[in-house]
Amino acid sequence: MRMEFSKRLQPTGKLLKSLGLEFSFRSSQAILRLVDATFKPFHNNGFPQEVEHKAFYATYPVGLISGQQIGNPRPPKKTNGISP
Repeated sequence: MRMEFSKRLQPTGKLLKSLGLEFSFRSSQAILRLVDATFKPFHNNGFPQEVEHKAFYATYPVGLISGQQIGNPRPPKKTNGISP
């Protein structure tokens, strides 16, 4: 994807900068190590190997893991008989 955007920028004379986001403000170091280990085999797919993620609050014992629900298990609420 990065190469695609870089190609699209060429006619403008602008360069696409590659920046890494190393620090997480929500996850613990244990979670970040797991994420890095999970994606390490996929470095040929654009996942940079030189970036190792760090927890901003490294001394905190736990981090936040949030997941996104797939689908809508409940119908939307009706207001005055009208669905939103």
